[in-house]
Parts: sequence; C-alpha cells; structure tokens
Amino acid sequence: MRACNRIEFGRRVAYVSGMSIVELKAEVDRLSPKDREKLRLYLKPKIKPLDAETRRRLAAKIDDKNPANWLTLEELKKRLGD
Repeated sequence: MRACNRIEFGRRVAYVSGMSIVELKAEVDRLSPKDREKLRLYLKPKIKPLDAETRRRLAAKIDDKNPANWLTLEELKKRLGD
C-alpha cells in the first residue's frame, strides 16, 4: 500500500497517493476559487526561480531576430512528439 500525503486547504482535506498530473489538474479544477488561491500560496515558495544563466539564455532565444533560428508550429510539435 502506498503512503498517502495529507494536504489541507482550509476546511478541506485531500489525501494524495500516486496521482498523475492529469488527475491533479482535474482535482484543482474542482477546487473553489478560495481554495485555489490557498493552493497557489502553498506552491509559490516551493517553485524555484530560474537561475541567472537560464534566464539569460531564454531571453536571448526570445529576443532572437533571425528567422533561421525559429521553429514552425509543425517543427515544435514534432520535437514534442505530438
């Protein structure tokens, strides 16, 4: 039997055990706006900000003016396996 994690959102309590991202998203969709805000506040400090080097590399890619370096939507889908 898997161990369960108890997560509290105000008066609501959820027990999470081996949920997929799809299941987690569906559960979040069922939360009230107030509980979603509580979840957001809970998750915010747990998400690491991007380090300076990663931010620099991403900014350079976003600012790239050379169309030869751009991907078409079809190329992106192919890379992502869709």
